[in-house]
Amino acid sequence: MEKLKTKTGEHFRIKYYSTDNKPKYKTFTTKTHANNWKKDMESMKRNDPVKLMKLNQKLNFKNLFDRWFEAKIKNKRAVKTVYQYETFYSKHLSKFETRLIHTITTFEIEKFVNTLIESGLKPKSVNNVLILFKQIFKYAFEENLILLNPIRKVAMIYEPETDFKYLYAEEIRAVLNANRFENIYPMLAFVLNTGLRIGEIAGLCWDCINFEKRQILVKRSVSRMTGLQEYTKTKAIRYFPINDEVLDVLRYQFKNQKSDKFVFTTTNGEVIKPDHFSSRQFKDALDRANIKRVRFHDLRHTFASHYMMNGGNIYDLQKLLGHKDITTTMKYAHLSPDHLLAASKVVNFKSDIDPEFSFKNESSYNLATCALKLVQ
Repeated sequence: MEKLKTKTGEHFRIKYYSTDNKPKYKTFTTKTHANNWKKDMESMKRNDPVKLMKLNQKLNFKNLFDRWFEAKIKNKRAVKTVYQYETFYSKHLSKFETRLIHTITTFEIEKFVNTLIESGLKPKSVNNVLILFKQIFKYAFEENLILLNPIRKVAMIYEPETDFKYLYAEEIRAVLNANRFENIYPMLAFVLNTGLRIGEIAGLCWDCINFEKRQILVKRSVSRMTGLQEYTKTKAIRYFPINDEVLDVLRYQFKNQKSDKFVFTTTNGEVIKPDHFSSRQFKDALDRANIKRVRFHDLRHTFASHYMMNGGNIYDLQKLLGHKDITTTMKYAHLSPDHLLAASKVVNFKSDIDPEFSFKNESSYNLATCALKLVQ
């Protein structure tokens, strides 16, 4: 409901869709009248869904997508997310755009999913399309635009669990040693000791560095599409402690700073472009070290892996990496030297007689197999 101020006083305007599926507005002089009219419309949706469906029989999938996009996505999601939804729609879901929404069936959607799989699309990508499809039809069902949700029982595709890559200790030393006198060295040392995302490193500003408390405030990031953003991937801020190696890097950057604002920049003092940096400078750094090719993001995995292998706590790691859900961090848990050992002790069976597995002589063998002979 929108409040309007006119020469005759305040008015209240409600947006609705007519039978031709075009947005209309109804204005009332009082808020009570507006609310009553809205309740009547909602009552009709609940009590006479068949009549409502007839009103929406001209609503095609493109109309539905536009309504859902305006209500749920536009100006409410990150620019990258909006772009991904628009891309998924144009590449995959646009084949349904002229179809009336009440004629799209579950069988047809299942067939569409099979077509995506047969085309070679990866399971994760297929699921991303399915998630978008499900959100749109869920909105249609909740708004009583359809009587049945045709995609509700369509199952997500199984995604095989994939392992992550990280550098071993000798590979880390090789990378750092080979690039010791290169411009990329400070950033390499920084990410290997912090695990920050490339966007967070590119967006790190001097106002977030506290040398006295030895603390970094991570609250910004750089995106390829929007540039500097006043938030991170998870929209949450976090504090990261500065160890001796990171302190040396920050002092060096401060002494040789090319920007009054950004901690890390290009050689010209410009903002780092995450994609460009990852594909160019980092690739050259690996070639100089003559080690296997990994992504820059794998240095984040490298930090997390060695953190756990050196006895770190999984819950502390969650905070350092900025994960909202602990399950995201748990993929590193198996690298803890105590993790599997502690898990193996949960189940611990043995015989009442302490066996001697070395069987150095016949008497020890007879003693060890005594219980087995009794069973036979």
